[in-house]
Amino acid sequence: MALAVVAAVQIYMGDVLGEATLEHKPAALAAMEGHYDTYDSAGNVNSAWHILGWPNKEGTGLAWSIDIPHGLSLIETKTWNGTVTGLNSFPKDQQPPVVLPFYAFRAMSGAAGAMLLVSLWGVWLIARRRMTAELAPRNKLFLALAVIMVVLPYIAVIAGWWTREIGRQPWIVYGLMRTEDGMSPMTLGLAIFWLVGFAIFETAVVAGTIWFLAKVVRIGPDLTSKIPGEGHEHLGHLEMPASGHADHPEYIRPV
Repeated sequence: MALAVVAAVQIYMGDVLGEATLEHKPAALAAMEGHYDTYDSAGNVNSAWHILGWPNKEGTGLAWSIDIPHGLSLIETKTWNGTVTGLNSFPKDQQPPVVLPFYAFRAMSGAAGAMLLVSLWGVWLIARRRMTAELAPRNKLFLALAVIMVVLPYIAVIAGWWTREIGRQPWIVYGLMRTEDGMSPMTLGLAIFWLVGFAIFETAVVAGTIWFLAKVVRIGPDLTSKIPGEGHEHLGHLEMPASGHADHPEYIRPV
């Protein structure tokens, strides 16, 4: 239930930040949306939102796209034909790459949307009392999706980081300081040393996390713990094998 609230708030905050990006970093927003032309060939406001697309060889537009008419204006300006500045309105040397921020932004948004939908499904199941100890195992699809949901926050965070860092290029401080002007005086050897060291550290953290989680899973749940909200019921009890080896129960019978 908490995830449903948090996911909804995150999506709302993402929309607010999108409007701020339109105001303060319009080229970055144009790259995120694959939006090249402010107006179409007829002189009308180009307000379509591209669900998917791919830039042409010249880098002046999309070779193909799947669009929702007026979608971009509705998302960014909350009007039917609001103007959103296209990439072609900026000098070529001030335009960020398009493909990576375009698809990273969609991966981030898709992950957030998926988490919201699955969490709302969970709220519905709880409200219908279909997540009790007896009925929860029947919701196999929901339980499988709940496991997959564990990965989605990481995908959203990484994709959002790509969107931000690539979308602001070629600037470190938007409109004031270019990336090439902020390069470190660090030598190549020292840069490689720190890169390798950071990679080793992060690998150790990931490996340690996996080892710890695997250990917890192998131990299994505490079957004597009480089920919250269900009173005195236990999760289940162990049945001993016919061989009599009490240290290795064969079966866990749910209550």
